[in-house]
Amino acid sequence: MTRKARRRLDLQLPEDHPIFSYPKGVRSAVAREWLDIGARLANIDKNINEIKEKLNELEQKPENDGNSGFDAGTFAESLEKIFG
Repeated sequence: MTRKARRRLDLQLPEDHPIFSYPKGVRSAVAREWLDIGARLANIDKNINEIKEKLNELEQKPENDGNSGFDAGTFAESLEKIFG
Protein backbone atom coordinates (compact mmCIF):
# COMPACT_ATOMS: atom_id res chain seq x y z
CA MET A 1 0.00 0.00 0.00
CA THR A 2 1.51 3.30 -1.07
CA ARG A 3 1.08 6.31 1.08
CA LYS A 4 0.04 9.65 -0.39
CA ALA A 5 2.68 12.33 -0.21
CA ARG A 6 1.82 15.08 2.23
CA ARG A 7 2.65 18.74 1.96
CA ARG A 8 2.72 21.26 4.75
CA LEU A 9 0.66 24.45 4.86
CA ASP A 10 1.47 27.06 7.46
CA LEU A 11 -1.33 29.45 8.37
CA GLN A 12 -1.51 32.46 10.62
CA LEU A 13 -4.90 32.90 12.22
CA PRO A 14 -6.24 35.31 14.80
CA GLU A 15 -6.21 34.10 18.39
CA ASP A 16 -10.01 33.99 18.50
CA HIS A 17 -10.37 31.79 15.40
CA PRO A 18 -12.87 28.92 15.99
CA ILE A 19 -10.21 26.27 15.25
CA PHE A 20 -8.61 27.08 18.60
CA SER A 21 -11.70 25.90 20.44
CA TYR A 22 -10.65 22.34 19.52
CA PRO A 23 -8.01 20.45 21.51
CA LYS A 24 -4.45 20.50 20.17
CA GLY A 25 -4.49 16.90 19.02
CA VAL A 26 -7.45 17.28 16.63
CA ARG A 27 -6.95 20.78 15.17
CA SER A 28 -5.12 19.59 12.07
CA ALA A 29 -7.83 17.07 11.23
CA VAL A 30 -10.56 19.67 11.75
CA ALA A 31 -8.68 22.22 9.65
CA ARG A 32 -8.29 19.65 6.83
CA GLU A 33 -12.00 18.89 7.01
CA TRP A 34 -12.88 22.60 6.87
CA LEU A 35 -10.56 23.12 3.89
CA ASP A 36 -12.17 20.20 2.07
CA ILE A 37 -15.66 21.55 2.78
CA GLY A 38 -14.60 24.99 1.56
CA ALA A 39 -13.23 23.51 -1.65
CA ARG A 40 -16.49 21.64 -2.26
CA LEU A 41 -18.53 24.77 -1.57
CA ALA A 42 -16.37 26.76 -3.99
CA ASN A 43 -17.02 24.11 -6.65
CA ILE A 44 -20.77 24.24 -5.97
CA ASP A 45 -20.67 28.03 -6.24
CA LYS A 46 -18.82 27.77 -9.56
CA ASN A 47 -21.39 25.30 -10.88
CA ILE A 48 -24.29 27.52 -9.82
CA ASN A 49 -22.72 30.48 -11.59
CA GLU A 50 -22.34 28.40 -14.76
CA ILE A 51 -26.01 27.37 -14.53
CA LYS A 52 -27.04 31.01 -14.08
CA GLU A 53 -24.99 32.03 -17.13
CA LYS A 54 -26.58 29.32 -19.26
CA LEU A 55 -30.04 30.33 -18.07
CA ASN A 56 -29.32 33.95 -18.92
CA GLU A 57 -28.21 32.86 -22.39
CA LEU A 58 -31.47 30.93 -22.80
CA GLU A 59 -33.51 33.97 -21.76
CA GLN A 60 -31.72 36.18 -24.28
CA LYS A 61 -32.21 33.89 -27.29
CA PRO A 62 -34.92 35.24 -29.62
CA GLU A 63 -36.11 31.75 -30.60
CA ASN A 64 -37.11 31.13 -26.99
CA ASP A 65 -40.77 32.14 -27.36
CA GLY A 66 -41.72 31.01 -23.86
CA ASN A 67 -43.83 28.07 -24.99
CA SER A 68 -41.46 25.47 -23.63
CA GLY A 69 -43.13 25.45 -20.21
CA PHE A 70 -39.79 26.19 -18.56
CA ASP A 71 -39.26 29.63 -17.09
CA ALA A 72 -35.51 30.13 -16.90
CA GLY A 73 -35.85 33.34 -14.91
CA THR A 74 -37.94 31.72 -12.20
CA PHE A 75 -35.53 28.79 -12.06
CA ALA A 76 -32.55 31.15 -11.70
CA GLU A 77 -34.33 33.04 -8.90
CA SER A 78 -35.03 29.75 -7.13
CA LEU A 79 -31.37 28.79 -7.31
CA GLU A 80 -30.37 32.20 -6.01
CA LYS A 81 -32.74 31.85 -3.04
CA ILE A 82 -31.44 28.39 -2.23
CA PHE A 83 -27.71 28.99 -2.66
CA GLY A 84 -27.40 32.76 -2.30
